[in-house]
Amino acid sequence: MIWVNGAETDCLPATDRGLLYGDGVWETIGVSQGRAQLLEWHLERLQAGLHALRIPQPDWLRFQQEILTVCQGQERAVLKVIVTRGAGQRGYNPATGQPPTRILQLSPWPEYPPEYAGQGVRLAFAKPAWLGSHCWPDSST
Repeated sequence: MIWVNGAETDCLPATDRGLLYGDGVWETIGVSQGRAQLLEWHLERLQAGLHALRIPQPDWLRFQQEILTVCQGQERAVLKVIVTRGAGQRGYNPATGQPPTRILQLSPWPEYPPEYAGQGVRLAFAKPAWLGSHCWPDSST
């Protein structure tokens, strides 16, 4: 299920800057017994991210109430909380005065094989390979 600005929907304006340019912030939150876990901490991180990007802050009391409503009755789920700069004109320069877009997406908790809990999982660190400038076309020609 997805909610945009407090309304359940499956639509997002094609002019939303989060869609066009990735202009926004998000948090992924575990939901257990109808409650978003560590919600205050996640909201603080969202606020800090919005401040850093100079995206207007949403009405936090309203947004928190929407989150509580969405999580109500959920035994175990994953909630993705997204705030974008909102809809705008074409181009990288954001228009001022636009309200941010609030998006909530609730998904089932992922099912993992039972042996993961009993035996654990094996992890490895990948060292990213630098492609170097030789991989890009020469712009001087």
